[in-house]
Amino acid sequence: MSALFANGVRALSGFGGALILVPLLTMIWDLQTAAPSMAMINLIPGLVIVFYHRLGIKWSALWRVLLGMLIGVPIGIYLLRSLDRNLMLISLGIFIIGYTLFTMLGPELPTVKRPVFGYVAGVFVGLLGGAYNAPGPPAIVYGTMSRWQPAEFKSTLSSIFVLTGTTTLIFHYFNGFITPTVLYTVGWGLPGGLLGSYVGLKLSDYLDPDAFRRIVYVLLLLIGLNLVRQAVL
Repeated sequence: MSALFANGVRALSGFGGALILVPLLTMIWDLQTAAPSMAMINLIPGLVIVFYHRLGIKWSALWRVLLGMLIGVPIGIYLLRSLDRNLMLISLGIFIIGYTLFTMLGPELPTVKRPVFGYVAGVFVGLLGGAYNAPGPPAIVYGTMSRWQPAEFKSTLSSIFVLTGTTTLIFHYFNGFITPTVLYTVGWGLPGGLLGSYVGLKLSDYLDPDAFRRIVYVLLLLIGLNLVRQAVL
């Protein structure tokens, strides 16, 4: 059910799936299980979303982010292996709360045109992807500051998520994170992820995306607060 909802959100809005599902999975497993499980559950539904929106991909931006991401992912994997579980949960909770409040209440971001910003965004995409399998926020900020059109935004973000997830899974495998528990979690989560993506893509033509994003932001705030509570108590 969690995978269904998270992938439905991602198909509808172009973001938010990982920020919803990873915290929910940490209520059952630790981050070293939740992160690779999320990456595997999201991979095939992500490919479906990319194919559906393939004509809008902004290739020049995608390659810049990809090159930076290859630097960031190993750093994120190192943090996942090394840091205390509660510290990682608190960091993720504070990050989700801060990102959501900034997106909801923050000032309009300036326009950027220099290619270097794509590489920098890619490093942070990889770092958050490796540590939490949540590469969305840096990519969203970069796309917003680059003034991508709506079609470019959704399709390019989806492509970034698939490439980051694939790269992260390779590192997870060589670090021994692909365990029987991960495969079990993927087994029951993948069908829901596929169904959620299908439903989200169908509904995306009928629902107001701005109104839906506001609902997602409220949900993310509650999830972030719960992560902090979960680590502290």
